[in-house]
Amino acid sequence: MKYLPKSFIITLLTICLISCSTSSSLKKQHNGLKKINNNEYVILIHGIRGNDWFMSSIEKYLKLLGYKTVNIDYPSTKYSLNELIDLVYKKINKEIDLSTMKSDSKIHFVGHSMGGLITRGIISKYPIKNLGRVVQLGTPNHGSKIAGNFEKLKLFGLIYGPAGYQLTTKDDNRKGLFKPINYELGSLAGNKNINPLGLMLDGDNDGTVSVESTKVEGMKDHHIIKASHIFFPFYTEAKYQTAYFLQTGHFHKNNLNILN
Repeated sequence: MKYLPKSFIITLLTICLISCSTSSSLKKQHNGLKKINNNEYVILIHGIRGNDWFMSSIEKYLKLLGYKTVNIDYPSTKYSLNELIDLVYKKINKEIDLSTMKSDSKIHFVGHSMGGLITRGIISKYPIKNLGRVVQLGTPNHGSKIAGNFEKLKLFGLIYGPAGYQLTTKDDNRKGLFKPINYELGSLAGNKNINPLGLMLDGDNDGTVSVESTKVEGMKDHHIIKASHIFFPFYTEAKYQTAYFLQTGHFHKNNLNILN
């Protein structure tokens, strides 16, 4: 039997530690949240080099609250952002027909990292009937300086693919993809840096994306939590704040001792 890669073991241990250190009883984790009884869907979109597993924890959390979820898996490193927007939209429509939703239904979106950009792109290009609210988790709305520092390396393209080059701080790389935000969008930023490359970033950051880059004109609310980038969707506060925004249109700004 082959040994598991050390990096894989470290990743699993880190996720376990996050879950153990931030978890509590379901009653406490859901404090102030209500059970959803009507027809509300949440589309979950992971980030670059991720897969649907990275959104599985927050998906489970939302299901416990009664939301119907669609967790999209897509080849994030094979295509440009432009192409991924079309591809993910088609995948969503295979799961639920967005054009024939009932009038009392709501379609929410939760996007981690690049998934938040794809969400904005989908809403800009394909008007969503009965659009609810949108939550971004550590999304680089203005790119990441780290991507810009490494984009000239051949290895960068091999690892991150065409979309990786569109995640630099050059807004022209994303020109024409997004229309002004005229819907309720909440952006969560992290300030827990466990990535040495985060030293390249200015100000508070999650190790990959600066807090400032998570802000976007037209957003309804913005909030900072203690979360690192890659594990963002696994943090209990990230899950709680996501559900809180979906239900209220703003984040919980008080001290969340209920989660400790």
